[in-house]
Amino acid sequence: MNNQRQPSMGADLRLFIAIEFPQEIIDEVARIQRYFKKRKLFEGTYTQQRGMHMTLAFLGEVAPENIEPIRDALRTIMAPAMHASLGSFDFFLSRQEVKVLFLNVRCPELTPLVAQIETVLAPWYKKEMRSFVAHVTIARVKWVPDREKLETVLQEFAIKKIDFTINSFVLKKSELTPDGPVYTDVESYQLQ
Repeated sequence: MNNQRQPSMGADLRLFIAIEFPQEIIDEVARIQRYFKKRKLFEGTYTQQRGMHMTLAFLGEVAPENIEPIRDALRTIMAPAMHASLGSFDFFLSRQEVKVLFLNVRCPELTPLVAQIETVLAPWYKKEMRSFVAHVTIARVKWVPDREKLETVLQEFAIKKIDFTINSFVLKKSELTPDGPVYTDVESYQLQ
């Protein structure tokens, strides 16, 4: 419950709940991105290292009067700190086309944490239709000229097996700008 900043009242705020990655994970993602950029295996936009996170729940536009009740609800979450590790490549598809390239994050305890967050935020949150997938996004893909070649590279690429601890989650505000989103912490919540 550190890092409490009072958001400015007025317009709706775009909010989400996330886990921030340690620098070692961010460095590994940067290494992977450099590799893919050099090989031009797809066209798309790469995730910025600044502000890299794993989204647990996206609230969307929230009216200012709901900010404090949301913060109060998140303070009731009780969950232990968790052990996690970087996993293998995968991608989300849309109409059988690759849309998001990501690395799995292995951490079975995240699913119950997400369920708890969804429960306490039910008055302000529309539950996702798809199941939660713990991951770190590498890139949002627009076009893949040779999917077979991409899949071969994904199978052969040596990802560093990095273990890390998840000991907090954060309520964040997202502001969309021409240079990409800017994230600001609203409040951080410790896991025991």
